Amino acid sequence: MFINRFIRFRVAKLLLFLFTTKDFLEIFVHTVFFLYFCDMKETFLKVTVLLFFFACAPTLLAQNLTVQSFRMDETDLTANTAGTIVMDQNGQKCALIKVETTQTGFSFDAGLLGVVQTEQKVGEIWIYVPEGVKRLTISHQQFGVLRDYDFGMMLKRARTYILVLDAKITQPPHQQQIQIPTVIKPTDHRPVSNPKNKSISVGNVKFTMVKVDGGTFMMGATPEQEEPDSDETPVHQVTLPPYYIGETEVTQELWQAVMGSNPSKFKGKNLPVENISWNDCQEFVRKLSRQTGLKFRLPTEAEWEYAARGGNKSLGYQYSGSNNIDDVACYVGNSSSSTHAVKTKQPNELGIYDMSGNVWEWCQDWHVSYSAEFQTNPTGSSVGLLRVERGGSWCDNAGNCRVANRDNGDSVSRDYGLGLRLVLQ
Repeated sequence: MFINRFIRFRVAKLLLFLFTTKDFLEIFVHTVFFLYFCDMKETFLKVTVLLFFFACAPTLLAQNLTVQSFRMDETDLTANTAGTIVMDQNGQKCALIKVETTQTGFSFDAGLLGVVQTEQKVGEIWIYVPEGVKRLTISHQQFGVLRDYDFGMMLKRARTYILVLDAKITQPPHQQQIQIPTVIKPTDHRPVSNPKNKSISVGNVKFTMVKVDGGTFMMGATPEQEEPDSDETPVHQVTLPPYYIGETEVTQELWQAVMGSNPSKFKGKNLPVENISWNDCQEFVRKLSRQTGLKFRLPTEAEWEYAARGGNKSLGYQYSGSNNIDDVACYVGNSSSSTHAVKTKQPNELGIYDMSGNVWEWCQDWHVSYSAEFQTNPTGSSVGLLRVERGGSWCDNAGNCRVANRDNGDSVSRDYGLGLRLVLQ
């Protein structure tokens, strides 16, 4: 009687673990323990459990839930911005963890301090927790459990943190199928969808900032750049950290929403704003930053060229996204003497539009000669006479629309072919 009762207890506990835990070692120990204490009269039951165990084990082993990275984002003011602030039970502002993942269905446990609120966003899950949380348990019915992930720090109130979560199921070997990879040919310009991009609103106007992963590239007159100008040399190596850059040039709709006016010659809410000076751009980014609680600025020249080339996905094109300028640029050969609406041409490798043609784009830097030295996150000279302009425009020839081409203007210059693109710090 005791043995039968003991066996039934072990069977029940084993089945409970098989259906509720993702710990393979734990399942294995309970299986062995059960088989050891079963007598030979239970041979059928033992064989059944063994078969069930070996059928389930590969799938259990294949489940995976890991954290790729965790950091505090000092530039993200979401946790301390009106409309997105959440208070804990003590009336203090919560810390905000933005979990970057394309999956849904997760649950979170922050231990004794608890989770105050969670919100599902596009490509993100926002988790509000009290100050002092140091660990987080992440659970998912399909992907399993990641217990007590240690942040390596004590979270602070009103601060925003970024957690990049990798949730996947790798097929066990006997279920894997041979897949033929999709090769994207140089003429294949499919829009790039990146869950790490940021969608931002000013009133009823929405715009997208594209995540550019950091990397190293050769800046200047690289071999594919035909008939380069002298100021594009010497070619030099540049390393940049990650940043966000505008998916499009700033539109007249966005400029109007921020500044309350529209200086452009060619009118249309989806046309790029133009006829603006470098100084005008500085006032625009100051006002936009105040309205959104974020820190916007013009791109450095290095950031501009790296993004125009396609970042670490670059295929080495002469123009931004193609060697055929008509595919990607509004320029003198196809513009009909006017700017075109943004996003009407094909994007580049990062999903960014119009970095060749349409309007020149102001950069933050002074226009100075290049150095051959290796540079890390260069911000340009601290003094100069003229500011950098990049990308060419609707009234320029193809050569001026190359990704390495440079132009310049003084800080008060305005032109019907001169606009801007944003960077988010």
